[in-house]
Amino acid sequence: MKKTNILVVDDSADTRYLLQFTLELAGFNVATVPDGIVAQKFVNVFKPDLMIVDLMMPEISGIDLIKRIRKLDKYTTTPIIVYSALKESAFEEAMTAGATAFVSKLDEVTDLPKTVNYFLEPAHKRDM
Repeated sequence: MKKTNILVVDDSADTRYLLQFTLELAGFNVATVPDGIVAQKFVNVFKPDLMIVDLMMPEISGIDLIKRIRKLDKYTTTPIIVYSALKESAFEEAMTAGATAFVSKLDEVTDLPKTVNYFLEPAHKRDM
């Protein structure tokens, strides 16, 4: 059985390591990249089933990256979870850009696999 591919996009090496460790421990196949430019090039090679994106990054913001990813036919419905220290001020903009969910970096990282699993479930199973 194929493992689920998760792409983590964050400019913090510590955050990338923490998310990769946590998600791999939960059984996911995880790749990490340091910014939106690399993410745009890597997305078609890695073919993520879900993405986790930071908002504040150099070169291309997480909001701009989400907008660009959503323009790609293959990724119009791929779940994109924003993982950011920004709170309410960025929530609405992220969701308008096409994010599926918003998780605060202040929340327990151990809860992230449960959130990921929720958004990987088919919609008809989530509402049961």
